[in-house]
Amino acid sequence: MANYLVTGASSGIGRAVVGELVKHQHCVFAMTRDAHHAADIVARYGENNVITVVEDLQNIASLEKTMRPLINKYGSFAGLAHCGGIVRFESIRKLSYDRNLEMMQIHYFALVELLRILTFKKDRHQIFSAVAVTSAAAVRSMRDMVAYSAAKAAVEGFVRSASQELLENNIYINALRPGFVDTPMLEVAKFVHDNFDTWLKQQQPLGTIPSEAVASEVVHLLLRDNPYVVGTIVDVNGGMPVY
Repeated sequence: MANYLVTGASSGIGRAVVGELVKHQHCVFAMTRDAHHAADIVARYGENNVITVVEDLQNIASLEKTMRPLINKYGSFAGLAHCGGIVRFESIRKLSYDRNLEMMQIHYFALVELLRILTFKKDRHQIFSAVAVTSAAAVRSMRDMVAYSAAKAAVEGFVRSASQELLENNIYINALRPGFVDTPMLEVAKFVHDNFDTWLKQQQPLGTIPSEAVASEVVHLLLRDNPYVVGTIVDVNGGMPVY
């Protein structure tokens, strides 16, 4: 049994990743910003399998204060699944600096900071694995999603650029790039496009991807079932062309 941190654990892909790791009999630290969601996670998976961490990824400065006591108490972590995120549909004209910063904090800055915290005092020979969930929006033009697309692209750039340096310290990092997934975020998109189901089918021939289908791939990478995959962006796209 190893310790894994999962962000965005209250719903969607993050919650499904928690479930997959519990099936593998690992100890899961489920991070959510809502205490009520934390209680739901424990009720669903059991207090013997999951330890909830109530923290807002936007509060970068407080992440270490939250995580350091857990590391001291439960020992080192074997991996991080960064699934937390938000999406907002806004035109460029309405997009403010604060909105841009919020997106970068939650998607990109939080990933880099948590990776630093969890591996700072790691034994050089201990293997650590990280997987960041990005989006097809990182490489595909999507209207009114500038800030979200930029933040996800930053994550992918970090994964590719940092992977070689991290590998020197036995830190393996990859990203998983899904298309449209059956999560609460998708509900937001339904208000943006008329005849959403028809539009989605045109974009993604296989339709909405179940969260569990993405989560299984995240865990596949996280547990290093194929140890030769590193610095890679893996697509789970439902047939959506992403290039």
